[in-house]
Amino acid sequence: MMTKRKSLKFKLLLYYLLVQTLLFLLFGGILIKFLQDAMHDKMEATLKVIILDIKDDIIEHHIDFEQISLEEEVEEFDFRPLFIKILRENEVFSTHDFPKNTPLEAPLENDKIFFKLTSDRAIAILAFTYQQVNYTVQLVSIPKKIEELFPNLRYIIIFIVPIVLLFAVLFGNILISRAFRPIELLLQEIQSIGAKSLSKRVQTRKTNDEIDQISQEINKLLDRVDKAYTQISQFTGDVSHELKTPLTIMRGGLEVALNNDRPTQEYKNVLKSTLDEVLSVQQMIENLLLVAKLDTTAPQNIKEMVYLDEILLEVTHELKPLAEKKQCTLEVEIKEAVSLYANEHLLKIAIKNILQNSIFYSHAYSKIFICLEKHQDTLLLSIEDFGIGMAEQTVENIFEKFYRGDESRSKHTGGSGLGMSIVKKILVMHEIAIHIHSTLGEGTKVTLSAEDLETKNPKDSGNDI
Repeated sequence: MMTKRKSLKFKLLLYYLLVQTLLFLLFGGILIKFLQDAMHDKMEATLKVIILDIKDDIIEHHIDFEQISLEEEVEEFDFRPLFIKILRENEVFSTHDFPKNTPLEAPLENDKIFFKLTSDRAIAILAFTYQQVNYTVQLVSIPKKIEELFPNLRYIIIFIVPIVLLFAVLFGNILISRAFRPIELLLQEIQSIGAKSLSKRVQTRKTNDEIDQISQEINKLLDRVDKAYTQISQFTGDVSHELKTPLTIMRGGLEVALNNDRPTQEYKNVLKSTLDEVLSVQQMIENLLLVAKLDTTAPQNIKEMVYLDEILLEVTHELKPLAEKKQCTLEVEIKEAVSLYANEHLLKIAIKNILQNSIFYSHAYSKIFICLEKHQDTLLLSIEDFGIGMAEQTVENIFEKFYRGDESRSKHTGGSGLGMSIVKKILVMHEIAIHIHSTLGEGTKVTLSAEDLETKNPKDSGNDI
């Protein structure tokens, strides 16, 4: 059987009661110790005053112990109980009830009062010499207990303290409930937010206390969750639509091929068409995986110094066969070797996608100019083609997922519309700005610009994709 978990309010109230109890016990212990010490100090001072007074009587009045009873001396002092013993040389004079088991402390210094306090008695002793006669005065008293001086203290502790604790718990419960009220309201608001109401936000009180800060952080979290949920919903719909077309083409082609016996060449054509669609789907899936990684990769995972001119030469070398197939010429001008902190793999993908688009949308026998240079503290990489160009609306939407622009551009390639979206994500991670200038029918120029980070310290290292 599962036990019900105690609420945080109950735990705090329990801790509050425990702390209050401990404080009362500590206060009671300190109070009793203080009273006990005060009593002992008072007893020591009183016995010292009495013993000095007896000494004065002996010196000034020449007390004859044979004629004067020490009981009368006890009556003179308003202090009970008090027992007196006086030693004069070998003579001993004492009250009749003087405790017999009280030892005489030795050795004693003349004219210096010795005081000793035990659990059952207080002893004061004074040794002095008068007219070449040695005297020793010894006083004994029994310390009173706290209960004797404060008979109601025990009742106060037994009865009053629990009542005080009860009121403390009642008021503590009220204070804790009031303190937890904002948390309970916040919890109710959070519980009312579901998958269909992610646009709701919890209220903030503008008090800038801990509860208000939690509310603000929850709202920020809801913003991120809402954005991610919207992206996932849109992404799922887009992916479903994008996969539906190639799958429909493959299914239609295969069904037509299987309806009747056909020449071998027609089967090969169907298989070739199906293979092209499979490759297209494979490329789209790879791009989708890359987009997913970029969405979850923190910008600080860019950690190594790379040489942009070397990356540019590698990309142009890899795409040279594609340019030759399109009968285009790649002209590369590197005015200055530059470097920056970047993820080499990702940056290469971004530049390759841009250059690949330039090749795809260029006219046959045209040139593509690629220039790398540095202007003061800014690195510039420009890729310019003289192809079909883009309309203004296409330039504005080109970085959106699955966007393919107008039909004049879409018919040139069977791309998934993810290339420039990937480019944008990679460049944002690297704090690289991209500017596209295009004229329909004339061509497109893409310019990448970044701060010169060659002398700037890298950020903390992390895991690359």
